[in-house]
Amino acid sequence: STVKHIANSAFENCYNLTTVTLPTSLISTGTYAFAYCSGIYGNLTIPNGVTTLGDGTFYGCYNLTGTVTMPASLINLGMYCFLECNNLTSFAVNTSNPSYASLNNVLYSKNLDTLFICPAAKAGTFTIPNSVKLIGSHAFYNCSKLTGTLNIPQYTDYIGYYAFYGCSQLSAYTANALNPYFSAENGILYSKTKDRVVICPTTKTGNIILPANTLGLDPGAFNNCMGITGNMHLPASVQFLGEYAFYNCAGISGFTVDAANLFFSAVDGVLFNKSLDY
Repeated sequence: STVKHIANSAFENCYNLTTVTLPTSLISTGTYAFAYCSGIYGNLTIPNGVTTLGDGTFYGCYNLTGTVTMPASLINLGMYCFLECNNLTSFAVNTSNPSYASLNNVLYSKNLDTLFICPAAKAGTFTIPNSVKLIGSHAFYNCSKLTGTLNIPQYTDYIGYYAFYGCSQLSAYTANALNPYFSAENGILYSKTKDRVVICPTTKTGNIILPANTLGLDPGAFNNCMGITGNMHLPASVQFLGEYAFYNCAGISGFTVDAANLFFSAVDGVLFNKSLDY
């Protein structure tokens, strides 16, 4: 009960640890303090008095299967704190917390304008509140039980990278017609002018034609779209491809590139940079 800080990686990879009781004296945890403690199971309660959870504190604790309860004192939540906790069902935040809030088991900023984490085990359809302006990186990471269509509200102006990575059962994305930053067509989410592909639902099938004005693809834009088939053609306008843009697209038969493209080329269906050295 004298411990105030748990150091970086203090219990990282302690696979056989099954229970953690955080002391009421605790103020903060270091980065990856309990990462990959896959034996920890059930609910998790952060005691009142804790102000900071460092990056990746509970990263990969996939046997956390219930609710994470957060106190009023918690004001600093590091990146990836609960990433790869794929069986979490809910977040519950003390209503007196000045920085965070929970609504329908999802973690938000206090005023609900930022969606931080949807628990990975959340199932069924989901409606993003109209108040949300920012969807954080990895916000819906591995939410493989979400189904149906996910709509981007009118006031959302930022979506972080990999926000929807692993949402394997979503059938389509849509965007409010009045949203000035995002649009959707045939279930695929784009920037408003369709010059950037944000995410394609992994359930998408058949041939995909990129808009002629496409400048780039976000990281993971077509990740795990195994039902996409045929040739993938990059128009002359494409300048960048995010990492894992076509990860596990096993049905694509090959790539072609417009001859006027200054950044990419293709030979025998294989995609290269323009000078063929990468």
